[in-house]
Amino acid sequence: MKAYHVHDKENSGEEACHEIVFAESPAQAKYKSEAYSNGVPWTDIAAVRKPQFDQYAETGIIPRSAYIADGWYFECDQCGSFSATNEVNGQVICEFCLEDQSA
Repeated sequence: MKAYHVHDKENSGEEACHEIVFAESPAQAKYKSEAYSNGVPWTDIAAVRKPQFDQYAETGIIPRSAYIADGWYFECDQCGSFSATNEVNGQVICEFCLEDQSA
C-alpha cells in the first residue's frame, strides 16, 4: 500500500478533510477518503503521493512526529489553538505554550 495525502481542493484549513490514506492508487485513496464519504465531489478531491508515510501502511498508525516533520500541525494539547508543531513529552504544543514552559 502507498500513502496519499487526500484533501478537498475547494476548501481550506480544517474544512479540507486533510488525511493520509493508504491505497494502491490515487483513485482508490480518493474513494476511501473522509472527503468522499462526506459527499465532496470526486473532481474536488486531491490525492498526492507521500512516500515518506509508506512505512506506516501495515499498521495504519502514523506518529504525530512524522506528520510534524512533513509540515502538518495539530491542536495544542495545552491551550487548544490549532497551531501546534512541537512535540514535548508525548504532547503536541504550540510556540506560545512552549515559550511559556521555558519561562
